[in-house]
Amino acid sequence: MIVLELYRRGAISSGKAGELLEMPRLDFIRHASDLGIPAIDMTTEEWEHEKAAVTAWLES
Repeated sequence: MIVLELYRRGAISSGKAGELLEMPRLDFIRHASDLGIPAIDMTTEEWEHEKAAVTAWLES
């Protein structure tokens, strides 16, 4: 539970969390997601910025 909480707070990466729990990173992400902890945690503003950057890249 400590590792999940550190990951949820952004104190450690999914890779580090998986390493600490001795499981592959993607398995950890799935496990955390099953518990309601998102793998991607962006504000609406951050998401709009990322979306605009990808759209601009695709149009270039």
